[in-house]
Amino acid sequence: MALALMKLKIFLTKLSWSVFVLAMMLQRSPVVRFIAEVEFSLIPRIQHIWAVVTGAIVVGSYNTVTGASGDLFLEENFSQTTINLGDPLLLRVRVEGSGNTPKTWVLDGDIPDGITWNTIIDGEATISGIPTETGEWPITVRAWRRPNMRGTEATPVSFTIRVETVGPVIKQQPQNQQVDWGHPFELSVAIKQPEGTTYQWQKQNVDNPEVFDDIPDATDATLSFENGFTANNGVYQVAITDGGGTVASDPVTVNVNALFTQQPTNQAADWGGAAELSVAVADAEGVTFQWQKQNVENPEIFDDLPGQTGLALDLANITSNDAGNYQVVAIRGAAMEISAVAALVVNATGFQAWRDMNFEDPFAVEAGEDQNNDSDPFINFVEFLFGGDPSKPDSAASSETFTESIEGVLYAVFQYPPVPSGGESYITPQGSDTPNLANFSALQNGTDGVIIENNAEGYFVKVPANSVLFTRLFISSEL
Repeated sequence: MALALMKLKIFLTKLSWSVFVLAMMLQRSPVVRFIAEVEFSLIPRIQHIWAVVTGAIVVGSYNTVTGASGDLFLEENFSQTTINLGDPLLLRVRVEGSGNTPKTWVLDGDIPDGITWNTIIDGEATISGIPTETGEWPITVRAWRRPNMRGTEATPVSFTIRVETVGPVIKQQPQNQQVDWGHPFELSVAIKQPEGTTYQWQKQNVDNPEVFDDIPDATDATLSFENGFTANNGVYQVAITDGGGTVASDPVTVNVNALFTQQPTNQAADWGGAAELSVAVADAEGVTFQWQKQNVENPEIFDDLPGQTGLALDLANITSNDAGNYQVVAIRGAAMEISAVAALVVNATGFQAWRDMNFEDPFAVEAGEDQNNDSDPFINFVEFLFGGDPSKPDSAASSETFTESIEGVLYAVFQYPPVPSGGESYITPQGSDTPNLANFSALQNGTDGVIIENNAEGYFVKVPANSVLFTRLFISSEL
């Protein structure tokens, strides 16, 4: 113990009084640190970048051996803190140094709504919260070592809290969606401060991808689809507006898996035969189907086919009236999907098509080629060839005969009623110099000067004139 006292006496004798006092003051001088801590936020195309500024202030000795008051001044060039409306703010004031914890904190000036001033033990005070109003708030902070301490102030610590708004801040972007046809899905967005915010969902314009069109009545934070279908496919975004402006979310893609895994294909069938058009789907549960046929008079319309509500459309006893374009409509809830259009081609002769046109049942006995239901001189097949009506008698069609000079050659001309297009293949003009049936032979266009013509005025057989000539038309239903 005596040795320790001796060493202390030697140490004190080697220090000047002024140095000793300075050392004591420096030992007792605390450092108050002001630290701005701000949460980083990102919104589409705008990144809020905030400087985390640290300023240090020195508080002179609160209660030194001399009893002098301390000075507050900025050690670094720190003047203000700026944040966006709705973002969290945390400012801390600390004192470093043993035994120099302030006993009194003083904050001069108003602070924004939503922000609170708190003094904490162990030498720390905070300014924290989420501001709910914009503007500027000048703040001055003072710290005292002892409650109600008095003294001459020097430079206080002053700064400004500035709260700005630049539009909504998105904290959760909508996500891409891959969904099955007919199943529900939704797009949603979340922002930091939803109060007073409006939403407008938009879909990318197919013809002009630079444009996003508003979706009617889609004005909530969530865009719901009760039953997704392929027409929902596309790119979506939401425009969000508040008092600070409007921002758009990240564009997202919606892809609804197609219902039809197999589309109907084009078919060809013979008249009187059968054909089948069919589709396959990924999931038929809860789906109803309706086959349709294109309207002949108005191609923009497809008419429902009664009773055809399955995955396949089966057609039997096909007639030329069955030829056309077909599709099937699938419905589940509010979702509707239309298949590809498939064409059915019917291979029908001209006479078969004529039967379809003139008989309610073209397969009935009375529609046969050798039938004569109206008891006129013409059977059905001849009625077909010359445009007759099988339901009422027609007058006998006899040929008209006259002469015509063609390039200096005299022709005998036999004129018959015009033959509908396609009917010429069933007719063979024949000629003879005697009326004996066995002596008639075929006349061919361009052979032996023969000219055969068929137009709207009639069916003409022109033969170079002889002293005696007989002509007839040989009609056969066999092609």
